[in-house]
This record gives sequence, structure tokens and C-alpha cells, in this order.
Amino acid sequence: MERVRTQDAVALPAQLTHQRINLPCIVCIIVALFCCIKDRAAHAGSVSRAFTDALFSPETWIPLGASVASYASGADRKISDWATENTPIFGGITDARTASDNISGLLFISTYTTAAIHHSTQQKYSLSTGLTFDTLAIGVNAYQTDNFKRWTDRKRPLSPESDESFLSGHSSNAHVMGTLSAIHMRHIFRNDPYYSDIASASAYVASGAVAWARVEGGRHYPSDVLAGAALGNFIANFANNLLQSDAHARFGVFQDSDGWKVLTRWEF
Repeated sequence: MERVRTQDAVALPAQLTHQRINLPCIVCIIVALFCCIKDRAAHAGSVSRAFTDALFSPETWIPLGASVASYASGADRKISDWATENTPIFGGITDARTASDNISGLLFISTYTTAAIHHSTQQKYSLSTGLTFDTLAIGVNAYQTDNFKRWTDRKRPLSPESDESFLSGHSSNAHVMGTLSAIHMRHIFRNDPYYSDIASASAYVASGAVAWARVEGGRHYPSDVLAGAALGNFIANFANNLLQSDAHARFGVFQDSDGWKVLTRWEF
């Protein structure tokens, strides 16, 4: 199979600008802006605290920093070349792509199975509220992932006809579900630290496997899947932080004569 490589620079859509921009610059600017509000947010309301706690969680900034480092150092292309040529984990490009889909499906099942158990075994909020937050987290992640793809127009490693490389949707989706699953399993096994650690670790391993499969399958560079991991982890933790706070008190799903509706009356 002939591998066609293209420029891996990131560009804004043509209607915004015709100049190339540097991915690390985008990330650094965003992080700098968030840093400016961190101290104020520490004394702000529930939403601000939930946001900043998720943003500055190691689960967010470690993969984000690794993404920037991989892109800036030039390791992106080297790792991608090596992964697609050797396919050390999944044994083939097609097999890697199939595995990423299959593991993502298992994570979806895990997320809602563990969510139903977790949310039904606590008294702070209703089962419907808990499931609504999980569903919104997954939906918001998918929406924001699509925005990043449109904003950056990065070519895929082995598919130059596609400009949806950054950031990885499979990775962000796997990590938002994997992190939610880990949160749920830590609650389910809260009285047994050993099983809590094993169960939550398995969710993170599955998420990481999806991310690597996308690299090995030639669909993404390492920086793409690492950025996807950062986004997914951030949104999952933000949703959980918000759920555990008092800001969700008037949030839930109900049904009336017109059908199902979402109640979004917030109290801070």
C-alpha cells in the first residue's frame, strides 16, 4: 500500500484566513486565557469551579501538553510513520481501524451500564438527571470535536483527501466515555479500593487503546488523539463536577403531554 504524506500544518477555514497557523500557538493562547480566570473562578459559583477543576485536572493538561509537544517536536510524523509501517499492537491498518470501532462500542455500553448503577445508588439527584448529564457530555464532546475539525482542516496521515485529522473524534469520544465509566466504577466499588482501581483503570486502558488504534490505522497523528483525549477527559470531568455540585438542582428530564422535555433551570 502506497502511503501518501501531506503537510501536517493546521489552517483556519478559507473564509476566515488564508494564512497557516501553528497548532501549539492556538493551544497556548487558550490555556493562557483560562489561566487568567483561574484565581477569580476559585471564589466564583458552582459552574466556574466545576469548569476550572476539570480544566486543570491532570487528565486534561497532561494529554494536552503531550499533544503540543508531539506536534512542536516533529514527533508526530515519525511516530505515525512507524506505527503504520509496523502496526505493533493490532497487526494491520484495517484491523486497527476495526478495533477502534469495536472498543468504542464496548465503552458506550460500559458508560450507560455503570451510569445506571451509579446514579440509582445515590440520593443527591435522580437517575434521569444523572443519565442526562452523561448524555449531554457525550453530545457536547461530539459537537465540539466537529468544530475543531472544521477550524483546523488538518490532513489525515494516509488519507490526504480528508481534512478532518485534528482532533480525533474516536479518541475524544472514547475518553469522554472512558472517564465517565471510570467515575461510575469508582463509585460502584467505593468500598473496595482494589476493585475500584482495577475497574477504573480498565476504562482508561480501553480509551487509550482506541486512541492508539487511530494512529496505527493511519487516521490520525499522535497530537490528534492526545488532544482528543484532553477534550474528552475535560468534558467528562466538567459534567461530573457540575453534577456533584449544587448547580444541577433544577436540572433533569421529564415527560408531559407534549412529549419528553429537558428542564434547565439553574441554581448557583
